[in-house]
Amino acid sequence: QEEMKLTEGTRLILERREVGLDAIPEGCPITVGEADSNFIYRIWYWWLTPLLKKGYYTSLIHEDLPPIHPEDDTDRHSQMFHESWDNAPRNRRLIRALLPIYWKSVLVAAFLRGVTEACTFIAPMLLKSILEFLQDPEQDTWIGILLALGMFVGNVARTLLIQAYLQIIFRVSINVGGVLKSKVYTKALTISHRERQKYTVGEIINFQSVDTKQIQGFIPFMNHLWSSPFVVIVCIALLSNILGVASLGGVAVMILSVPLQVHFSRKLTKVTNDMMEKKDNRIKMTNEVLQGIRVIKFFAWEDVYCERLSNIRKEEVAVLKTASLLRAAISCLWNINPLLVTIVSFGVYINRGHVLSPDIAFSALAIFNLLRQPLKMFPTVLTLLIQADVSTDRLEKFFEGEELDPLAREEDPFLKDAVSISSGTFEWAPGEPALKNINIRIPKGQLVAVVGEVGSGKSSLLAAMLGEIPRVAGRTVVNGSVAYVPQS
Repeated sequence: QEEMKLTEGTRLILERREVGLDAIPEGCPITVGEADSNFIYRIWYWWLTPLLKKGYYTSLIHEDLPPIHPEDDTDRHSQMFHESWDNAPRNRRLIRALLPIYWKSVLVAAFLRGVTEACTFIAPMLLKSILEFLQDPEQDTWIGILLALGMFVGNVARTLLIQAYLQIIFRVSINVGGVLKSKVYTKALTISHRERQKYTVGEIINFQSVDTKQIQGFIPFMNHLWSSPFVVIVCIALLSNILGVASLGGVAVMILSVPLQVHFSRKLTKVTNDMMEKKDNRIKMTNEVLQGIRVIKFFAWEDVYCERLSNIRKEEVAVLKTASLLRAAISCLWNINPLLVTIVSFGVYINRGHVLSPDIAFSALAIFNLLRQPLKMFPTVLTLLIQADVSTDRLEKFFEGEELDPLAREEDPFLKDAVSISSGTFEWAPGEPALKNINIRIPKGQLVAVVGEVGSGKSSLLAAMLGEIPRVAGRTVVNGSVAYVPQS
């Protein structure tokens, strides 16, 4: 049975190991999981070294991987999310359901991000002191050594902190992605018939593959929403200390670019909604074609449906082009900002009669370089935020949909019959009963055929036994589990 579980690739790797083609040296360390490693091994990621060494000597298989960290268990996170979802307020329900689970990790990540950003200012501030030290030969040598050592320590601290931050925030991102995909899958199995009519198979697939991915992709960058403005403000303060009033010229350039940024962001929000709608239509049509491929081939309708799919795809590509142009405009606007800020600030500084000495020029350039990253990332994060917000609204609407009534069908292990329906009345739509006053008993082990005209309620009767149609009156009881093989 264990051999049956192995894939063909895994079996070939094990066979090569047995004959010595992929031999692992005896001194190769044993793979250890993150949960079993000490603090030093975690911050330097040394617990990955045995796995990397093993991968150098042989192809890795699933059995070689260390056990997953207990805190990352998807079942555990899904259970916590289901409980939090039931207790969350209706307004922005998805976000309020996720916050009680991940707020601690997000807070720690935000703290690390703040300290990391603070460490980025150590190098530019010390650079000015180092340049002043080099221009003054009378200063003691040990001062220069301390300044260089401080710059080195600051960079090392920033590297360690940013890696710790990335590990925490990406772990939250992966866990949230797993939780949302699990919720979509569970909801698709428990959604009521009335609610199911609102969604196509393509839309549900998009919920699981696209919308969850967009929310998951935004989480690693969400701290840039506050850290980027924080870095920009501090950089402006440092520039004002170095360049004086001339730094206000650069601030004016950034302020003037804000209205354009807002305009493009609003347009991008609208285009993103249109893009998701076009994508749903394409997947819906593709699924319909695949499901009815026999009929299409029988009547030679290939060209007709190919043309329909091509037209839908052309509409989607047109919206994608518009979205790409808007994203390019936003990125271009923010990428050119640092250069314009630098040119204007230096131009105003020189125009006011100041001399651009090396210590001022290099210190200011170092701070201008710090401005590049937040000004570059902020439009990207805004785009991700817009996409995640659209996906959040779509998933909330789907998650809040009506579910199957758990009391529509009862289970009784002591029931003499396999299925029993007593005085049952069922309806697909309110006020329109599909079955009235149904009484039926099916003994265990008996083969029963339900025969009737089209639309007489045969499928509704099976749905009543499965508990998938709302029960208005009566009682439905089954003994044990039910296996159902649909006709399509």
